[in-house]
Amino acid sequence: MVNYLALLGWNEGNDREEYTVPELIDAFSLERIVKSPAVFDMDKLNWLNGVHLRKLDDNALTAAGRPFLLEAYPFLAGKLERDPEWGTAVMNMLKNKLTIFSEIKDRLAFLFAYEPVMDEQIRTFFEEEQHRNAGRLLATRILDVENLNGERFWEAAMSMKQDGFKGKHLFHPLRALISGELSGPEMDVMVDVLLAGEDILELVSIKQRCTRFLEGFGN
Repeated sequence: MVNYLALLGWNEGNDREEYTVPELIDAFSLERIVKSPAVFDMDKLNWLNGVHLRKLDDNALTAAGRPFLLEAYPFLAGKLERDPEWGTAVMNMLKNKLTIFSEIKDRLAFLFAYEPVMDEQIRTFFEEEQHRNAGRLLATRILDVENLNGERFWEAAMSMKQDGFKGKHLFHPLRALISGELSGPEMDVMVDVLLAGEDILELVSIKQRCTRFLEGFGN
C-alpha cells in the first residue's frame, strides 16, 4: 500500500513501480512530485500487492496466509497444527497466481469440491474423443496403483506415453482429471498437496477424483 500510494503523485523519473519502504525513502524527492491529478487504480494496486506477496519467504507467506485459510476453511485448523508444512505447500502452490490473500478461498475450492461432469468447460473438453480416452485411461491406471504416492502417481501418468499420449494430449487431460479445471497451479505441486492432504476429511483425494471421473465420463 505504501509503495502504491507513493507512486500516485510521484515517480523517480523512470518506469520503476516496485519499491520497498527503505528504497522509497532513499529515492524520494519533492522535486519529482507530479502536478497532475492521480487516479486510484484498484487493479494496479492488487497487481503490485501480488508482486510484493511473491517476494515473501516461506515463513512470512504462510503466516500471512494462515488467517485467510482458516477464515475460508475453518476445518483446516487441525491439519495446519499437526502438519504446518502442508500449509506452507498450499501457500507456495497458490502464490504465483495470487494477488491478494482474500482470493485464497476461491483458488483452493478445487481441493474440496470435484464434480467435473457439472462443469461446462470440463464437460466440453472431455467431449473430444482423444481427451476422453486419455482421461479414462489415466483414471484407470491411477486407481490401479496401490499405496499411491507422488512417485507412483507420476509413473502411472507417464506410462501413458507408451499409448501415444504425449505433450498437451497427456498433460491437459491429466490436469482436467485431477483438478477439475483447465488451468491452475503447477501439476507436481498440486499432486503433492492433494496426496499430503488425504487425512483431511473434506478433501477429495486423487483416487476419489478418478472414481468420480469414470462415473461421469466412463461410458
